Amino acid sequence: MTLKIIRRKEMSEVIEAVKEASISLACLLDDGEDIKLYTLEKDVEHIQNQITVIENFLEPFTNDQVNECLDCGFESTSFAELYNKKGDKITSWNKEDNVACPKCKSFNYFLKEKANA
Repeated sequence: MTLKIIRRKEMSEVIEAVKEASISLACLLDDGEDIKLYTLEKDVEHIQNQITVIENFLEPFTNDQVNECLDCGFESTSFAELYNKKGDKITSWNKEDNVACPKCKSFNYFLKEKANA
C-alpha cells in the first residue's frame, strides 16, 4: 500500500505558480512600450490563473480547516490518499471517503469540529 500526502504535491504546484507569475510579470516589464494588447491580455490572464492556484492552496489555512484522525488523534491541514501496488486508489467502505490520515493511514480522518466561541 502506498501513502500519498497531498499537501506536498500542492506545495510544489504553488511554488511553480509563483515562478510562472513572476516570469510573466518580468516579461511584461521587459516589453515596455512595444507590448501589444493581445500579449498583455494573455500575460495578465496567465498571472491571474497562477494567483488562483495559490489562493486555492492557501484557502484551507485561512478557513482554519483542520482534519482530525479519530483513531490516532493526529491533526493537520494536509491529508493523504492510499494506493495499492497496482496504483489503484483505495477508498473506505462508503466509496466517498477518499482521504486518509497521513500518520496512521486510517479513513477515520475528518474535518475537526470548530469550538463555538
